This record gives sequence, structure tokens and C-alpha cells, in this order.
Amino acid sequence: MKRIRCTYEATFPLLGCMFGTIASFVLLEVFFLSSKPSWFSGMSILERIELVNNSLFILFTASLILWLGLFSIALLLSEQKKVRDGLLWCCWLLVSLFFVAVILTNLETVIYTLTEWSVYDLSGLNNAILLVLLVNLAVLLVLRRRVQVSRFFSSYGWKMPSVVLLLFLATFPLVLKKVGFAAPAQGSLGESSMADAPGYRPNIVLFSADGLDTRYLGVYGYEKETTPNLSKLRNLIIYTRAYCNGGDTRSSTVSILTGKNPLTTGVIDGTRILREEDAFHHLPHILASAGYFCIDLNDGIMASSSKGNLREGFHFENFSGTGYEVGLNPLEKQWARLHGRVPSYFSNVITRRLGIELYFLKELIERNSNKILFMADLTKTAWILLPTDLDTATTGIKDRLLIGRFKELITETEQPFFVHLHLMSTHSLRAVTMSAEQGKSVQDVYDQLVSTVDGYLGEIIEILEKNDKFDDTLIVFHTDHGLTYQFKHIISSLGELTGYPLPLVVHLPGQKERIIIEESVQYLDIAPSILAFLGIPIPDWMEGNVIFTRSINELRIPRSRPLIAATSLIALDRSDKSHRNNDAPNEVVAVRMVLGDMCYTYLAGSASGSLHDLSRSAYDFKEIRQPELVQHYHEILCKELEKKETSVSCPQ
Repeated sequence: MKRIRCTYEATFPLLGCMFGTIASFVLLEVFFLSSKPSWFSGMSILERIELVNNSLFILFTASLILWLGLFSIALLLSEQKKVRDGLLWCCWLLVSLFFVAVILTNLETVIYTLTEWSVYDLSGLNNAILLVLLVNLAVLLVLRRRVQVSRFFSSYGWKMPSVVLLLFLATFPLVLKKVGFAAPAQGSLGESSMADAPGYRPNIVLFSADGLDTRYLGVYGYEKETTPNLSKLRNLIIYTRAYCNGGDTRSSTVSILTGKNPLTTGVIDGTRILREEDAFHHLPHILASAGYFCIDLNDGIMASSSKGNLREGFHFENFSGTGYEVGLNPLEKQWARLHGRVPSYFSNVITRRLGIELYFLKELIERNSNKILFMADLTKTAWILLPTDLDTATTGIKDRLLIGRFKELITETEQPFFVHLHLMSTHSLRAVTMSAEQGKSVQDVYDQLVSTVDGYLGEIIEILEKNDKFDDTLIVFHTDHGLTYQFKHIISSLGELTGYPLPLVVHLPGQKERIIIEESVQYLDIAPSILAFLGIPIPDWMEGNVIFTRSINELRIPRSRPLIAATSLIALDRSDKSHRNNDAPNEVVAVRMVLGDMCYTYLAGSASGSLHDLSRSAYDFKEIRQPELVQHYHEILCKELEKKETSVSCPQ
């Protein structure tokens, strides 16, 4: 009994300090997220309390398990006092380092928010000095804290557990309420429910490039041949009037992969994420369940599936999230085989019931640990604190690395693959920056960047042909939104949500001729069309229509359906620094509806919007100023918004 008590008195203070540090860690992060527009902004007060409570419970539980392991080891070493004390000293050092790192990283976050200075602005030498100071501060903290803990225990003895236990148990009721004991949800990644479903299983590549415009693509008749590799493919379906559904990369990409409108999921800008069942309702999840090997290659920021909280879909994202260029190692291969093969109840509880908490903790740990790794010169990648920052245009994983990763992954796998590839070479800001650097016109630079992207497409085609997979691969060439800056330094009142058509070109396996489709379509149509082509049932929650099948000549695309897109005002002007405080109008939404030859744009909450006639040309807008006609289209939009049960106000 004496050995147990002595071991307890030596180890339990570590648990108390861990609990206190973890609570500070989580609460400071919550404060940071509350200080700026983020996915946290869309949550109610009760939802935020539940998130904080459940996150603390997860971390407290992990700390308790670690402490039990330490207690057991220390108990076994109770007769070897020097070894035990050395072990405890190392544990105190780790806890102190954690505490100091939490304070340092959150202090840096506050400074960044106020002054835009961050640890990423430091040189290697300054980072090293800061890291040495951090370690020395932690050592001093260990020496001082152990003296104070000894005094505390001499006065309070065994009373400390009641405080820690009470703190732990206080988080339990809300966790129990959310987790419950319901039957596990079905449809997790790795289930074989659709793997044996009848249907054709070609490879699938969604090839996307940022900010493309049909006016500057050779395949659409541009005077310069900017897309020779795409144009030389004769068996294509070219849609001349395709429209996106989101006004920025995050919202548009999520809508493409889910087949849901941004107003349905709430992902209306780059700060939002998928929540609850929406996080599992997407094309990659369905394809993975049907036996596809799913790969997401993106910039690591705005087009990232994990940043958007798409769960149980992609087997791989980039380089396992680390940004280094390697081939498939044995650990990666094993993860690909085992991913999703956990007991269904465990998967239901962890990934579905506590999905938002896991997302919060993942972002919390990755963002703060990245700063420490950067100071230690163990990573060169800067974490983007605010996704609306201007510098995201030139940040992230380089396109060349993504093409190399594509080659590695599709060469390794023998099963059918689904690849979502998003390239950033054509981002409008990059064209503006390169224009200033090279002394060329922005238009010439942009044309050059479009040709670069087409060159990457040529490499993809070459890789597929070399591996005898091209004739058996469905390729969808598209973008995320239009030209953000329209070659200017300011954005129009509706940003990317113009009525300009965007590129959508499809290569179907076995197609013998080129087909031009002039009916209006939307990017929401891509996901259900892929499922129709494969013979997989289209779920009720997908909102798009089928725009290509294996019997393409028999397809009839409805002309009279409203195509709705939405974006947050924050996505409209990235040069506006108001997004750095909570006064930014995060909830104000711009909506665009294309119906036949009419384009109606509307600012949520306004009495009315503006109406344009597209019948003369998709690029030549004629504003309609007839109040009765404008009101007619306004009422149509309001009815559509009512169907979606969104919070967007639309007074009729």
C-alpha cells in the first residue's frame, strides 16, 4: 500500500497538470476561432459548448490512459528510485514543454491576428534561438513546479484526485448524450455493399484547374491554341453553358464532390466545412464502397477534402498530409488496405457521432505543431491561419508534385481508381503577380498558365496511355469558379458568380465522336452523372441531374430548371481586411440563378436583385429593367430557396 501511495503522489500531479494544460489549449483555440470568420462561426452557443466539452473529454481520456501506463511503470520501478525519478523527470519535461508550447503558439496567434506577424516570418537563426528559449523555459518550469507540487502534497495529500476526477466526469454527460447507444450507421468506407453491384467500373479522373474561363480556352474556340492536348481528343462532350454552384474553391469543390448545393450543406465560403451526415454524403464515399481506390490531389488548403471535412471517402490525400514527395511505402500500402475496416459500431461512434470534434482536434494539433516544427526547421510548409488571406494563391503543394504523385499512385494500384486533381497554376492572383514580375500583360501570362495546365493534362493522358488505362478512363475537365479578378485588382459585386459559362469537357470510354451540348448544366450534375454511367443508384440527397451516360445520344437535359449558386460576401473581396474581426458580414450571401436565357443575381435580404438576358451571347449581358419581370424571377428564386430550407432570407 505504501508503494502505491508513494507512486501515486509522484505521478498524479502530472495528470493534473496535463488536464490544466489541455483545458487551456482547447479554450485558447476556441477564443481564436471565435475572433475571426471560420467554420466555428456557423455554430450556435449550445453547439460550441458541446464541441468544447466533447473535445475535452477525448483529450482527458487519452491523458488518463497515458497516466495509467506511467503509473504502472513507475510502480514496477518503485524499488529502483533513480531510474523511476529519471523517468518522472523526463515526463515532467514533456508536460512542461507542452505547456510552454501552448502558451507560445497561442500568443503568436494573437500577435498575428493583431499585426499580421507570425513565426513564419522568422529566419532560421531566430527560430533556433526561440526554440532554445522554449526548452530552457520548460526546464526552469520543471524545477520550480516540482518544488511547488511537493509542498502542495504535504498539505493536501490525497484530496487532489477529487478535483481532477470531478473535472473529468463533468464532461461525460454531454458526450453520452451525443454518442448514445444507438445502432451503428451503415455505409462506412470499406463496406462491400456496393462492391458487387452490377455495372461498368472504368477509372475516373476529375481534372480541375483554378479560375478557368471558356473565353480563353482553345477547345472553346479561343484565337490562341491554349489547350492543344485537350483539343486533340476527338471523342469529347463539350458543354458550352456550364455553371459552378459555389463562388470560391472550397464551396465549389465541395458541391462538385457531394452533388449538393452550397446552400444545402452550408459550405458557402472557404471558412466552412461539412457537418454531421453531409460529411459522409459524397461521391468518393460511394465509389470507395463500390471498390474504387480513391485519391485526392490538391493544394492542401482550399481544395483539400480533409480541410472541407469530407470523411470516409479518399484513401489518400496528397502525400499523407505531409507535403513530401515519396512513393508508396509499406505503411501507406497497409493503411490503404485496412482503412475503414474497423468495427462498424466503433466507426459509427468515432467518425460519425464525434466527427466535428475530431476535425476540431485535428486542426488544433496540426496548426500548432506546425509552428513548432517550423521553428525546429523540420518543415518548410507554413500553415495558413486565415483561408481568406491573399497569399493562399501562391501557397500550398505545387502542381508539379501532384502530377508526380498521380503517376506513383495509379501505377501502384490494380483496382479501378478515382482521382480528384485540382491544380492552382491558373489562379488569377498568380497571373497578376507574374505579370508584374515578367513585364508582360496579364492576359499573355494567363494564356501561358492555361497552356501549362493543359501540358499537365497531356502528361496525365501520357501516363494513362503508358499504363494501358486511357481507353478505360472517364475524364472530366472543369474548373472551380470563374476568373476571380477578371484581370483587375478588384472584384465585381458578385465575384466569381457571374453568368459567364465555365469549362466542362468530358471524355467517355468508348465514345466515337465529339458532341457539343448547348443546354445549361451545372457542376452539381457531375457526381450523379458519374454514378449513372457506372450503373450505381443515385442517392436521393444528390441534387443534380444526369448530363452524360453511356447512351449519350438518347440523353435529354431539361432546359427550364433553375441553376443556383451561392457565395459568402467574405469570398468576394479578399483584399478587405475586415475579415480579421467579427464585424465581417459572414452571414450575408450572394445568390445567382440561371434559368433558361436569364441570369438573376440577388443579395440575401434585399428587396430585389438584377436580371440579365443571356440569349444574345453567354458573354454579352443585357440588363432587364422591367420591374414585373424582375419580380417574377425573384419569386422563382425565393421558392427555390424555401425548398432548400436555408437560412438565406428572401422577402417576396
